[in-house]
Amino acid sequence: MKQSKQVLIRRRVASMYDEQERTIKITSLSLQNVIQNKEKMNEYNQTMKMKQQEQFQKLSQRYHKNKLQINVRQRTIIDKNIASVKQRINEAEAQDFVHKLFSNPEKPIIKGYVSLPLQNENQYTMPESRQGCRVVKLGSMGIVLGGYSHKEHIDFNVLNLLNCQWRRKQEFYYNAAEKLRIKLKQNIQLPLGSNFSASQSGSTIYIFGGERNIGARRTTNVITKISFHHEEIEWVQYNTRIPSRRNHISEILDKNMIIVGGLDDSDQRSNYLSDMYSIDLTNLQVTQLNPKYFKNGKQMQQSLILNGLAYHSSVLVGNPGMRMIVEIPHVKTDEQQNHSYDLDIKEGIYIYGGKNCEDEMNNHLYLLSTQTYPPLFQEIQTQGKQPDARRCCSLNYDDNISAIIMFGGTNDEIIFGDLYLNFLRNYTWSQVKLSGYLNYSCRFDHCSIYSEDKLIIFGGLNETGFLLFHPITISIRFKKIKEQL
Repeated sequence: MKQSKQVLIRRRVASMYDEQERTIKITSLSLQNVIQNKEKMNEYNQTMKMKQQEQFQKLSQRYHKNKLQINVRQRTIIDKNIASVKQRINEAEAQDFVHKLFSNPEKPIIKGYVSLPLQNENQYTMPESRQGCRVVKLGSMGIVLGGYSHKEHIDFNVLNLLNCQWRRKQEFYYNAAEKLRIKLKQNIQLPLGSNFSASQSGSTIYIFGGERNIGARRTTNVITKISFHHEEIEWVQYNTRIPSRRNHISEILDKNMIIVGGLDDSDQRSNYLSDMYSIDLTNLQVTQLNPKYFKNGKQMQQSLILNGLAYHSSVLVGNPGMRMIVEIPHVKTDEQQNHSYDLDIKEGIYIYGGKNCEDEMNNHLYLLSTQTYPPLFQEIQTQGKQPDARRCCSLNYDDNISAIIMFGGTNDEIIFGDLYLNFLRNYTWSQVKLSGYLNYSCRFDHCSIYSEDKLIIFGGLNETGFLLFHPITISIRFKKIKEQL
């Protein structure tokens, strides 16, 4: 009996060992299959990578031979890691579109895709809603300055232009910003106020004019210089001889700040301005500009903005360091004063929108060029579908397609949320047909920046009041445009 039990136990133990050996064999075979599959996958990936590189090289060669004849479908094979080449291809698509647009400006329908980037509420500081603030682009950041709601705002608000996320205050010159905040609270003359102009040169921001609300509203003529150095913020103010104003425009050319128009209502009487000034930022010397005015190719004897202009918008086209001539030191002869102007010049300060002292809205596009003496101020004859006259819109510039981008604004009856492009090659206006997130609010007096082929918009006003600073983005889709041609 005992022997039969022992035999049974031995058989069971033997069967267990046999089962373990079979399991080990199966496992080893599975492992071998996994290893083989992984090796095959690596070989496949290497093969595909080599094919992509070969196709990419062929495409690059074709691109350099002729930028405008790249097959759009082939562009999808380009490695996502080669960002610079993708940028070149986008530029080629844009140039291709512009080339076809000018052959038939009435046919194309330009498309733009609107999106609402998600915000991580735990990792950003949403700015308070306000009016009259300004945004300046510094590298990959958008710096929001000033503005007024129930108070004058003195904080720096920073938008990451790469992902459209607001950055936390602790991530931008936090210690220096806190010191500056205390300084601005102690001296009520230092804050920027609202409705000023903001221009950027390198890592320095220049603010001019604007409106302060200290007991009573008043306009100013102060220049504020804000410089960012390592971990420090320099904040310096200078008085000027320029008449006080708000809702004007300014741009920086060759270390000179150019100022045009604006409104002075400090004495409770609205004074719409038509004057133009240049401030040498190296020594703060002020020069009043007296340009020659041209309309329809003919020189005019009086200003094109004789009734003043305020609430207008501007954008600089060309190299910010382009040569600027504000005076000629030697005595000018009649021949020099009456020399001919190149009316086909494209570089300079473009001005659009606004209204005058008669409450007339402006829908003319002006160009101020300071590369001649006296400067040239001309009304551009445009083509295509003209936008409605408006004020408080925003202007940006896309260098890839040489086009001005105009968004929003109001004519005091309608608040707009439309988007237009003006192609400077022949000054053709084209409305962008928008799709995607279309529940955004129409707005005016908003902030906008054009970065990485997308227009970023936030803030502003509508019929109900202040709008949130939750940004929306609009991307122009040139591949879709080409299908419409």
